[in-house]
Amino acid sequence: MQFPMLFTAAALACVAFLNAHASASAEAVVATYADMAQAGYEDSLRTAQVLDKAIAALIAKPSEATLAAARQALLAARVL
Repeated sequence: MQFPMLFTAAALACVAFLNAHASASAEAVVATYADMAQAGYEDSLRTAQVLDKAIAALIAKPSEATLAAARQALLAARVL
């Protein structure tokens, strides 16, 4: 899942949760946002690592298949 979609979904979940539990502490809210940010960065790292491997494979053995894999990895790694 890409970071903007993950962030939006998590933010909406937080709003719904906070509306239901108005007594949430500031520490809990900060912890929730920190967890969301960490999840986004972990997703970015994973997709960047896949892209790195796809590019290495393309350089090592250029072919239509490795080019297609690198293109797909690039699209997956982009944060829109």
